[in-house]
Amino acid sequence: VAATSDGVITDANTTVPSTTNKVTEAVTVNKDFAGGLGTEKSPYLVATAEQLTSIDSFGDKMGNEESFSFKLINDITLISKNPQEFEYGSAYIGKFVNSVLDGNGYKIAIDSASLVYTMSNATIKNVVFNFSGVDCAIAGGDYVTASVFENIRTIGNITFSDRNRGLYVVYANRSADGNVIKFINCTNEANIAGPGYYQAYNGIFVGYSLQGANLVFENCKNTGDFTCGKAALFVGNQSQGEWVIKLNISNFENKGNVVSTYDSKEAYSQFVGAVANKANIYIEVNGENYQATDTVFPNVSVLAQDKTLELALNADKTFTVTQATVSDVAYYEVSYGTYVSWWGTDAEGQDITIGTQIEYIKEKIDPSKFVKGAYTTQMKWLDLVTYNYAPEGSTSAEITLGENKYTVVTISGTEYYRMASEWSKLCTVDQVQEGDSAEGVKKANNYIVVSAYNADGTVLATYTLIAK
Repeated sequence: VAATSDGVITDANTTVPSTTNKVTEAVTVNKDFAGGLGTEKSPYLVATAEQLTSIDSFGDKMGNEESFSFKLINDITLISKNPQEFEYGSAYIGKFVNSVLDGNGYKIAIDSASLVYTMSNATIKNVVFNFSGVDCAIAGGDYVTASVFENIRTIGNITFSDRNRGLYVVYANRSADGNVIKFINCTNEANIAGPGYYQAYNGIFVGYSLQGANLVFENCKNTGDFTCGKAALFVGNQSQGEWVIKLNISNFENKGNVVSTYDSKEAYSQFVGAVANKANIYIEVNGENYQATDTVFPNVSVLAQDKTLELALNADKTFTVTQATVSDVAYYEVSYGTYVSWWGTDAEGQDITIGTQIEYIKEKIDPSKFVKGAYTTQMKWLDLVTYNYAPEGSTSAEITLGENKYTVVTISGTEYYRMASEWSKLCTVDQVQEGDSAEGVKKANNYIVVSAYNADGTVLATYTLIAK
C-alpha cells in the first residue's frame, strides 16, 4: 500500500514512508481518530467533534508524562455536545498535559464552555476559536502552567458572567524554574461584555494570575470591543502576596475599544484590571519598563457616566433607582456582594482552601417597571449568612428578586440573605483549625452598583453607591 505524503498511518495505509522515523515496534491504529500514531511526525488526525473530545481519554497517560500530538483536518463544532462539569467550570477535555493540538488553520466552535479544563507543558496552535454564549475560554477552570498558545484567533460574541475571566486562560499558575505561559501571534477579534460592578476584574487574554506567574505576549493583537467593570487588555485579576507577576509584551497592537464601566477613582491599569497589588506587577513593553498604571496602548478608557442614573438607600434597606437617559436599555441590574473564603476538597476528600470568591445578591429590573423614572427594589441591603448556618430558633423563606431566587434567614428578628454556595466560608481551613468558625454572619460590602445593559449584555451606564 502506498504511504500518504505526510507519513500518516490509517486503516488503508499501514506502511511508513522513508521520510518518517524508523518504527521499531508494532503499530496499532487508534480507531478513535481519522488516522495517525499520535506522535510529532504522525499526529492523531481529528475530523469530528467526537474525535476531538476523545482526547479527554488520554488524561491519565498525559499525567504520567506521556506526550501526544493531535491535528485537525476539519472545522469542528462542539455546540451541540454537552461539556463535562468540573468543580470550577465546564470543559470538553479535562486534562491536556505534555501534548500538542495543531488546529491546522481550522475552526473550533464552542458555546458557553472551555475546550480544556487544566493545561500544563502543552501547546495549542494554528486554530480559530469561534466563541458564543457565556464564559467561554480555551483553557478555563483549573490552572494553566508553562504552556504555549500560538497563531490563534478568537472570534464571536461572549458574555462574562462574573470576575476573573479571560478568553485564552482563566487561571494562570505561578511559574517555576523559568517556565512561562506564552501567547505568540494571537489575535482576539471577539466582542466581550461583562458585568458593570466594581469587582468585575476581567482580561482579554488571562482572567486571574497567581503570584509568581510569568506571561509573555509576542506579536499579539486585539480588535474586539470589551466592556465590563474593570476591563484590561492582558490580565483581569491578581492574587495578593509578595511574589511578583511578570508581563513581557512585545509588538502588541490594540484597535478595539476596551472600556471599564466602574469609575472608582482608583488607579486604573490597561494591563491588569485589579491593581491593589500594583507594586508587585513587573511590566516590560518592547524592552522598556512601565508601571502598572502607565498609559501605553490606545482605545482603553473608563466609561463616561450617565448624569441621571442614580441609586439611593431607603430607610427600610431597599434601594431606589433613578432611570438613565441613555437609549437602548434592555434591563437594569442592582448588585452587591461580600468576599468569602472558597473551600474545596483534595484527592483524599479533605477540605482545602481554594482562594476567595464573592457571594452576590442581584436584582434584574425590566425598564417597564419604572414609574415616573424611578423604581424601588425588592432587594434589601442585608448581611449574609453561610449556607449551613441555622441557629436554633431561626427561620427561612425563599424569595425571588427579578430572575434570581434567594433564601432570607431570620435570626433573632434580623434578616439575612443565605449564601448560594455551601463552599463559601467565613475563613480559611487553617483558621478553622486554629479555632475560628467557618459558619456564621458575613457583613455585606457597602459598594452597591446599578448598571444599565443593552440586549447584547453590554454595559451602557453604571452608578455606584457607597452605603453608610
